[in-house]
Amino acid sequence: MLLTLNVVLALTLGGTGRMAGAVVGALVLEALTEGTRFSGDALQALSPVQIASVRQAMIGVVLILVLRLRPQGLLPETPRIMSLAAKAER
Repeated sequence: MLLTLNVVLALTLGGTGRMAGAVVGALVLEALTEGTRFSGDALQALSPVQIASVRQAMIGVVLILVLRLRPQGLLPETPRIMSLAAKAER
């Protein structure tokens, strides 16, 4: 279930309209996950379970901020404009 959640988060974060968005979303999500791994060094007064909870909360806050500021994702889908020749053929 965690893998499925991470895939959905990466797609949503990167943008669902482009393949590059999914890749960027996966890279950003992995960077967040690995970047918060060492937050336990700064939070030595907490237990390991509490540190894991703080890590998840930090990742959640960053994801909410990114999605709040860019709801279309980091790499949004580019609108396709149909040419006049293609319109005439229809």
